[in-house]
Amino acid sequence: MICSLKISFRNISSLYPDSPQYSDAANWLGEALLQRGAYDEAADVLLTAFQKTPDSPRAPDLLLRLGMSLSGAGERDTACRTLAEIDKRYTDPTPAFAARLSQEQAKAQCPPA
Repeated sequence: MICSLKISFRNISSLYPDSPQYSDAANWLGEALLQRGAYDEAADVLLTAFQKTPDSPRAPDLLLRLGMSLSGAGERDTACRTLAEIDKRYTDPTPAFAARLSQEQAKAQCPPA
């Protein structure tokens, strides 16, 4: 299944690089890779998507999953900086998103802001 997701994502990104679904596809591929424990690959997909679509509605999710990927890969400091960037860029998160962000910051053992 992951292989077909990768192929689908690559198809979207190469055939439709400006598609509104690009960031959604990257987000869900990143999530699938996270679940599989492929942290480095997830981080690559999520970082690329965030850099291409920093203003998309999916951008906070991309950064959250990027931080999770970096934490899973043992890059704690970079993960914490990435997670902190969410608070700087997106100042009005939903309560559920803010709670998830706090949970992931604690899981990554980030210092208090």
